Amino acid sequence: MKIISKVLFISGISIFLFFSILYFLINPLLLEQYAYLEENLMEEHIERVEYQVENELSNLTRFVRDYSVWDDTYSFVENENDAYLNSNFVEDTYAINDIEFVVILNNEGDILFAQEFNPETEELQMAADFWEDADGEVSLFFQENNSALLELESSPYLTASHRIYPSLEGEESNGTMIVGTPVDETFVAQASQAVQLPLELREVSSAEGAYSFQEINEEWLRGYVNIPYTNSSNSIEFQFQVERELYEAGQHILTVLYSVYAVSSVLVVGGIIWFLNKLIFSRISKLAGDYDYIEKTNDLSRRKKVEIDDEIGIVEHGFNSMLDSIERSQTEIRRLAYIDQMTGLSNRRHFTDEVEAWLAEGAELSIFFLDIDRFKEVNDKYGHEAGDILLTEVAERLKRAAGKEAVIGRWGGDEFVISLREADIEEVEKTADKITAAVAEPVNADGTVLQVTTSVGISLYPQDGATFEVLIQNADKAMYHAKQAGKNRYSFLQEA
Repeated sequence: MKIISKVLFISGISIFLFFSILYFLINPLLLEQYAYLEENLMEEHIERVEYQVENELSNLTRFVRDYSVWDDTYSFVENENDAYLNSNFVEDTYAINDIEFVVILNNEGDILFAQEFNPETEELQMAADFWEDADGEVSLFFQENNSALLELESSPYLTASHRIYPSLEGEESNGTMIVGTPVDETFVAQASQAVQLPLELREVSSAEGAYSFQEINEEWLRGYVNIPYTNSSNSIEFQFQVERELYEAGQHILTVLYSVYAVSSVLVVGGIIWFLNKLIFSRISKLAGDYDYIEKTNDLSRRKKVEIDDEIGIVEHGFNSMLDSIERSQTEIRRLAYIDQMTGLSNRRHFTDEVEAWLAEGAELSIFFLDIDRFKEVNDKYGHEAGDILLTEVAERLKRAAGKEAVIGRWGGDEFVISLREADIEEVEKTADKITAAVAEPVNADGTVLQVTTSVGISLYPQDGATFEVLIQNADKAMYHAKQAGKNRYSFLQEA
């Protein structure tokens, strides 16, 4: 046998052996890496869907808590005042807060108010039969503050309830408020847009939905998010399908790898291994390491530096794009969770967090509690649209009057709150004068001139309380004193 033949023979054997090593050892390792990346990606998809549902429940809980711990609601249960219903439960209340029904019960379980909103026709209708047909266990469930997924009229509803109390502590609850929204096609469409996944909804028995995701074929994965009913043995299940882009990219990389090996068969095994490690293995490991890091730290600011424009570069680009998308979604969700949608001011939760942060620093501060005088008359005479314009204009005036350093929020309805890092009586009075003067200016609401005033209650830290709850209650008490003293004025707690 000629040397050239021996070289060819040995080379052929070496190539075959090395190819066998690639196929039986390296190939499974690569696919395992991609499977690991796919698993992490699917788990993140599932967590986003779960978070979206939890966020909807949180929104319902905040809404029902805000309305339940309120003097007007407490008074309605006592005297069933229709003016309260007409003022607070209008079409915009349901549409803006994404709720479909509201039920108010007294302590004996009697239905005082039950109303349903049709989002397609934007009409309101009474819905007492809806709640009376509900299972008795559901009624029992709502004797305390709860949020849950319920099966009502054979349909899934996200619901939240809260006992009704007055704003001031020390009074017993006189009823329960329940709100809910259906998990229907509209809900699924909105959730799909929020999580950027093609969600589908189906009802399953408790025995189904065993896995969180499964492989359909080499091109598609299916994810499952199973949420059980509180009052039934059944569940609802969100499903979504995503393309196996990572897997397909991995297969393409392997095809390129084997082609390169076939063309470059004269290279030594060590050179090929070095080549693979340099251009493939290390980059995939780093990418997997980045996934691990993000999973453990929730640090979404991490980005891959794409140095090579190839298939792995596509994966790295996709990795960066996915993080950008998640960051944008989380930023938007956080913004919606802290901002009053009509006025653009801080909502009750955000205002509370900001002031409690100041209190934790030990800073002296003042809290203003404002209630618009005669606002109900404006609503009754000129309509809710004029009332909304008035509230929006008042919010802008409060920003200018209180200054850039102030924290300004809408507490609910026609109530606003302001906090300043200032407890000097003279400075606080100057700001209070600016606020009352600004609110008293006429407002042009689409050609209609509206004029209201405001009653302001002021509490100071640390003189008037050591906690946020005490300070806000004392400011509220001072505000009532200002109203009783003739309105269009401010009052300190010491004067109340």
